[in-house]
Amino acid sequence: MKQQRRSSNRGWIIAFWLYFPILLVISVCAYLKILPPQLTVYDKFGHFILLGIASFLSHQALGRRTVKAIAFLIPLGPLLVTFFSLIDECLQMLSSARSFSLIDLGANWIGVWVFYWVGEKMRRDLKKKSS
Repeated sequence: MKQQRRSSNRGWIIAFWLYFPILLVISVCAYLKILPPQLTVYDKFGHFILLGIASFLSHQALGRRTVKAIAFLIPLGPLLVTFFSLIDECLQMLSSARSFSLIDLGANWIGVWVFYWVGEKMRRDLKKKSS
């Protein structure tokens, strides 16, 4: 069963690992101050979309795995993206090229959880239609 599950989400794993370098390049370019000005104008929207896609892809790539916290099941992929976005935003306090922003952090987290929710809703709707 485990082998079957792993092969069924292989495409999601590949998609995540193709997407991850894009995020990395954007982050490095921001630290080096070489992002095109057109991108920085839509900064908050970019945070929302980029981290939202990372959340969706990581959730699918990890086979929609969850972890139990107290009485709640929390999806592992979105949780990891949330955690790493917090680390990245806090590291910006140490950079002369970037600055910590609660608004950016909020855009990240809203994107992470909205994309997770929409992905799960779409999955349930598609499952209902196929039944």
